[in-house]
Amino acid sequence: MKLLQWLWRFGYLILSFPERIRWTVQFKYYRTKYNIAKSFVFNRGPIVLMGEGKINLGSGSYVSSFSKIKSTKGCTITIGDNCRIANNFFCHTQSLINPGNITIGNHCFIGAYVFIREGITIGDNCIIGAHSVVTKDIPANSVAVGSPAQVIKKVS
Repeated sequence: MKLLQWLWRFGYLILSFPERIRWTVQFKYYRTKYNIAKSFVFNRGPIVLMGEGKINLGSGSYVSSFSKIKSTKGCTITIGDNCRIANNFFCHTQSLINPGNITIGNHCFIGAYVFIREGITIGDNCIIGAHSVVTKDIPANSVAVGSPAQVIKKVS
């Protein structure tokens, strides 16, 4: 699986024609089921949006391949405008104890292999480093890295 992801990331693995059609149809379905801006870009496939909750994806943003966004009934995931989300991103609103909404502000960059837990708010103009696990809210204009993610720098 890691080899396939590496090949995909560096452009050596191209989706077959039937796969491209499948993901094109899937992305059109997502646009009818969830609130997705017209200028939002699904950057390659596979990208999975799932759940009975609300998913709002802002204009000028994109999500890269092998990412999964899951919103349970009664919860909302919001990704702001002009956000860049790298491959293998995962977030969900489901929790046995305390399900909660996830909000990612405008102009954010989320690195590869980032996991965002339920009930998290990431402010505007934030950078979340690769392989981070976000377990607490991140204030606006911050750089956060690690597992669990901690703010290491404020950006003005």
